[in-house]
Amino acid sequence: MRLLFTLLICITAARAGDHFLGWQSCASSGCHGGGKGDDQMLVWQKSDAHSRAYGTLISERSKRIAEALGVGEAAKSNQCTVCHSPMESAATAKIANALKNPNHGVSCEACHGPAENWIRFHTRKDISHAQRVAAGMRDLDTAYQQSNTCVGCHGNLPAGLAKASHPTLRFELARQLVEMPAHWENFDAGQSAKAWLTSQAALLRELCWLSEKGNAQPERIAALQWVLRETASGAELLPADPAPAPLRTAADKLAKAASKIKWTTEKTRTQFDRTAALGGQVKDFAQAEALVPALRALVLGLDPKVMPRAKDSLVSLDLAIRSPALFDAKKFSETVAQLTAAVSTKP
Repeated sequence: MRLLFTLLICITAARAGDHFLGWQSCASSGCHGGGKGDDQMLVWQKSDAHSRAYGTLISERSKRIAEALGVGEAAKSNQCTVCHSPMESAATAKIANALKNPNHGVSCEACHGPAENWIRFHTRKDISHAQRVAAGMRDLDTAYQQSNTCVGCHGNLPAGLAKASHPTLRFELARQLVEMPAHWENFDAGQSAKAWLTSQAALLRELCWLSEKGNAQPERIAALQWVLRETASGAELLPADPAPAPLRTAADKLAKAASKIKWTTEKTRTQFDRTAALGGQVKDFAQAEALVPALRALVLGLDPKVMPRAKDSLVSLDLAIRSPALFDAKKFSETVAQLTAAVSTKP
């Protein structure tokens, strides 16, 4: 019976195609809604920045960016809604007529995939993960799969948007998993190095792809390559040559390999020391911008007692990479040294 059910799911998915239903389809009291307790829809609406992604499109900053792009209203331009309100372009007449404001923000299906073929059974305990995936639910089990799902919007900034003064995109999975209101099994902070290494390899792959498409960012590529080659896997898999095409292929191999690594506290400590040593070599903003997420994720993977001692230095490092014009390499290196001392000091 289980095998027959699985086959029926696959056939249904293949015949019906993939259709989006909108976030309201997840919000009933018997599913992810209900308005109380661990109401995941309420958490999404009130605490998750993804639900407010559409709102940024009607801000004054977005108005100026849209004017520079010559696209009219940002909230109506596919260049903007593709990431800020992805259901805008995916919505069908059926959804638009049946639901109120179905497209505003980054909601469930943007990450988990169109729900029509899996929504009715995906919470059943007798249904396996493989069966859900076979029905079209996106597989997010590994750091590699998670990174690939997020990096498209969190890492890819087209050249036109950059020239129009769109804010710089920064993507690092460990920090996002910690800061985003969780609706999954608790994130194991001890594996934050895995999330960092996997996501930064995926980001390097995307930057190389953009470079091949004419949106070259050689400083960022070189900086990520520099930091990642200071890991054992990166030294083995990433070439020293910055040529985008071979580096893109190698970066994807690194992302896949990194997603399978099991990190121990000792391994994380060793990698932190090796990465922190790069602080004294930083010469430009791009290098600092690549180094800060690494240091933060690696500190997160150490003993939890370390974080309070590291907090002030991490805040200072975040501030140091707010503006290329105000960046001070000497002061940055001194702050990394302070972080290293704080993390190394026993309580």
